[in-house]
Amino acid sequence: MKELSGTLARNLPFAIVAALLAVVLSLSCAQPAAAAVTKTVLPNGLCVIVKPEPGSGLVAIEAFVKAGAAQERNPLMGIGNLVARILLTSARNRSPARLSAAFEEVGGSFRTDWSPDFTEISAMTTVTHFDEAMNLLADVLLNEEFDPEMVEPAKEAVLAQIKGDGGGVFEAVYNQMLESLYKDNPYRRPKVGYAQCVRRITRDEVLAFRRQWYVPSNIVISVAGDVAEQQVLDRLKRGFAGTGLTLTPPQRPIGEETLAQSVVRITEKDTFAAYIMIGYLAPGVRSPDFPALTVASAILGGGKASRLFTNLREQRGIGYEVGTLYPILRNQSHLIALVVTDLYKPAIPGAPSQVALQEIKDATLAEVASLRDRLVSDEELLRAKRYAVGSHALKRQRLRERAFHLGWMEAIGAGYQFDQEFGSRIDAVTKEDVQRVARKYLTNYAMVVGLPKNSPAIGSPFGARN
Repeated sequence: MKELSGTLARNLPFAIVAALLAVVLSLSCAQPAAAAVTKTVLPNGLCVIVKPEPGSGLVAIEAFVKAGAAQERNPLMGIGNLVARILLTSARNRSPARLSAAFEEVGGSFRTDWSPDFTEISAMTTVTHFDEAMNLLADVLLNEEFDPEMVEPAKEAVLAQIKGDGGGVFEAVYNQMLESLYKDNPYRRPKVGYAQCVRRITRDEVLAFRRQWYVPSNIVISVAGDVAEQQVLDRLKRGFAGTGLTLTPPQRPIGEETLAQSVVRITEKDTFAAYIMIGYLAPGVRSPDFPALTVASAILGGGKASRLFTNLREQRGIGYEVGTLYPILRNQSHLIALVVTDLYKPAIPGAPSQVALQEIKDATLAEVASLRDRLVSDEELLRAKRYAVGSHALKRQRLRERAFHLGWMEAIGAGYQFDQEFGSRIDAVTKEDVQRVARKYLTNYAMVVGLPKNSPAIGSPFGARN
């Protein structure tokens, strides 16, 4: 996912966020306004978002295929990630050697990424090479065959990634959190898939998945930069010439889940620090409750003025990293409070490490309970809103980021207008809204604790050990 990294992304202090946002706003006022963002759906169903930004000489291209975890079927879990790895190895009208050379000619920046909600193909190029870059994108997306020799190496790469525990301690603990929160939801599965499933996937199944989901009506292409809307549309009409409207298979609805009771899991990892996550099921980006819970998340763990940072790290000296995660997802999401701390630095001098963990748990749950029990102050509400809006703006400073977010929001059903409306939706959140969503969503929780191997915290009161 783009919202998550190998460890919790460090939150910028509110003062820095506000200062940088002021700079961004002042620059936007000083320069000519870019043309309006447009959306066009071609007769074949291809959705095209264009944001002209004249003057830079650069163009960012983002394609989103709505083929994520929800489109995988047992026992093919992991096939979407596999297809994404093979995409750029062959094209409709070019040999692998010619394709590789063409990527270099247009800037060498083509890349793919797979997420639980979509598969992304992105590129940065110049105005001079824009037409050829779009031709390349169409050739890759419309390619109905994969080089047979590329399937097995891609499978081995995925299996190696799975064997490597998904990329680190954070990912391992986070994956266990997803397993604890969800029962029948595609987000429950690790992003890289399961080894036993990946091993069994055949080339024919890879081809079938690609032909089923990689059709124009299931693709969003977002372009931002020094290019006109009509040029983008003309190039895509040529690149996708001859393709008709092909519908994808019907999807099984993904229902909202609940936690009947709180659950706790403890696991051992190769780490010197303890990773403590307390997570709640939360609404996806399309929910009307999303803005209010975004503000609630900022109050709890957004930046150095947040409650968790102030009360755990500053007042008690607990935590290398303290904050919250609220991923933007199409379907039911989750809000997680995270503390990464030294297991051997108890909060109470002379107390065993179990007491430190218990205090972290109690302190975190107390802050969540305070959101349910009492209205936040006007000052705290305003700080959280400014933090949310400032963080949102900072993630869209670069051209590629602007193209990405426009296409991403359209692909997951929030609409490309999401960025334009975000500030006003956050501004409309009231103290009563924050308390309402806290009472609605922040109730039963899942807690996952990742401890260093052979730590003395064995037998702690948190629950079963894996």
